[in-house]
Formats: sequence, C-alpha cells, structure tokens
Amino acid sequence: RTKLSSRFERAQRRKSEDEALLKSLPRREVHFDKHTLPQTPYIKPQVVRYSAVEFRPHIDKRNLFSLNWKFGAKSGRAKRGDKEESLEHLFLDWTKRADDEGWLQPQGVLAVFPCQSDGDEVVLYDIETQSRELCRFDFTPVIGSGKEDIICGAQYFRPKSTGEFDAVGLQICSTGPQIDEQLAAFKAEGDSESALFLQGLSDRLAEDMAEFLHQELKQRLGFDGAKRGTRWSPGYPAITNVLNNIKIYDLLEAKDRIGANVTEAGEFFPTGCTAAIVSFHPDARYM
Repeated sequence: RTKLSSRFERAQRRKSEDEALLKSLPRREVHFDKHTLPQTPYIKPQVVRYSAVEFRPHIDKRNLFSLNWKFGAKSGRAKRGDKEESLEHLFLDWTKRADDEGWLQPQGVLAVFPCQSDGDEVVLYDIETQSRELCRFDFTPVIGSGKEDIICGAQYFRPKSTGEFDAVGLQICSTGPQIDEQLAAFKAEGDSESALFLQGLSDRLAEDMAEFLHQELKQRLGFDGAKRGTRWSPGYPAITNVLNNIKIYDLLEAKDRIGANVTEAGEFFPTGCTAAIVSFHPDARYM
C-alpha cells in the first residue's frame, strides 16, 4: 500500500508539473520553406495486401523472438540453449501455418488527402473537390523533448491562414479478421504455447505493417529512404482522442476493404489493427 501511495503521489506531482509547463513554455516555431511536395501528392484510398510468407522480409525477427515470443535477449537465449536455428525454424513454420490456415494476412489501406491546420486541428478536404471539408483531427499539445517548448502535431501542416493546401497521409492496417477465433480455439484446447506464438506473430505483423505502410506513403510521394516526417496514432500523448480512429476508419472505408471494425469508443477489432496520421514535414517529430 505504501508503494502504491508513493507512486500515486509521484504521478500527481508529475501531472502538476506538466500542467504548469504547458501554461508557461512557448510554442515551437515551425517553418515551411523546406517543406516541398510533389505537384500532385494526393492518393485515393488503396489496399496493400500480402501473405505472411511474402511479408517475411519486412518482419522484425529480432523483436519477434525477444519480445513478442518472449524468448528474451540473444545473450540470455544462448545461456538457456535456445538455438537461433530453432527460432528461425519456428519463424518459417508459423508464417507458413498462418498462410495455410488463413489465420493471418498483413494488409492495410493508405491514402493522402489535402489538408490545412486550424489551431490544434488538422482539416481534411475532398481530393476531387478541395473546398469540401471531410473531417477534422484534433491533436494534443505536448511538452517538447528537453522541456524547452510546447509542440502540437497540427503545427506541422500548413495553416489555413496561408490559403495553401498541405498533404496528410492516413493509414490503417490489420492482420486479418480470422485471428480472434483461432486464438480462442487454442486457449480452449489449453494450448497456451500456440496461442502465444500466434498472438505474438500477429502483434509483430501489425507493428511492421504499420511501418511498411508509412514507408510506402513516403516512397509514393518521392521521399523514399529519407528521414522525413512522422506518424501519430490516436490514443497516444500527441493525439489523445481515440475517437479520431473512427474518422480514419470511415475515410479509408476499412470495413469493406480489409474487414476491420471499430467500436463507438474508437477501439479497433480484431486483434492486430492500428491506424495512424502521417505528416511529411521534414522537421516533424513526435515531441
């Protein structure tokens, strides 16, 4: 109880300190002189889909083995006698099983829309009729790294007052709608090991597919390989309102395109579904 009380007190102090900083620190200055875009940067929603086997080159096996499958760091695995050859065999086996059984399929939808910032909001417009507003994403001001300023993700998009349009990338990805049923079957059979391997692979595919879509968006706009821009997912500090997920879901028609679903609270299902908003500004970063 004493430890819990101490943690609560520290959290309260941190909250009070952050509130004071948000009131006192200056806003970061964001400039657009180096922020160039292709002449026609906008992309209507498009589906990207792979089999698990096809997606193997893009899977982060290091984190799959150590974190998702809970084998731990490489040094610890060696001490326990977990051979890398055995893990590689598991990787090949489970990606193939996921395909053969139809359990997992890395897939997603991406698009690039015209946009402008309006205060702490990003306003999205129709690609065909740019005067028609589609929706607004509300970003959350956060304390910058180093606690020297305040930054809001919306600041990385050209302001409405300039009369110029910017571009915002949207993406949503899923590992397929079949996984929850199979996970339940493994658990009902008492096969906790298979449940761990399938859940871990699904989680890894979801994260790596999100990164793949982000890089794909950059490549399509001519920024391939460049450390340019960043992406934010609703529900995290820079964009706390998880209801923004519903707007991404609707704009990308994710139900029809990849079989994803979202609740009224903005939570995605099945397991392994994530969404993000992308800025292509060269200085954009999370904080």
